[in-house]
Amino acid sequence: MKQFTLFIFLLGFSFSAICQEDFLGPSKDLVSNYYIMSITHKKGGISEVFERVKPADGKLPLFRKQINEDRAKQKLDTTGFEKVGYYRRRIQYDCNRKAYRVREATYYDIYGHEISTNDPDDENAKWWAIPAATMREVEFKKACK
Repeated sequence: MKQFTLFIFLLGFSFSAICQEDFLGPSKDLVSNYYIMSITHKKGGISEVFERVKPADGKLPLFRKQINEDRAKQKLDTTGFEKVGYYRRRIQYDCNRKAYRVREATYYDIYGHEISTNDPDDENAKWWAIPAATMREVEFKKACK
């Protein structure tokens, strides 16, 4: 019985550690909330962050509208995006150059079913300067500390 209790305790502890999200803050328009899921430090001053972006309480319709408008503006497919519930991105930060690039973005409905993913895992993907006073800068500071 002791072994079983210990197993359940460790399993619960492991599961809660895996599911932890670090709240970063809301978007400037208060429509989205940003969370860091994990940070991995790599060679050469590169940090890789998995982030989750969710709608703020009561903002799901506006969150969906913004995503659909942004995708339409970029001439990307919007099929199924009327059901988007959140998205997850993998972002690399170059801590030495103060730059970032998005490596992957996956969109999910509110039940966790994948709607779409783009994985531009291209080593030549463009690096962008970290814009000051943005959520990207807040995340950069956490990733590169």
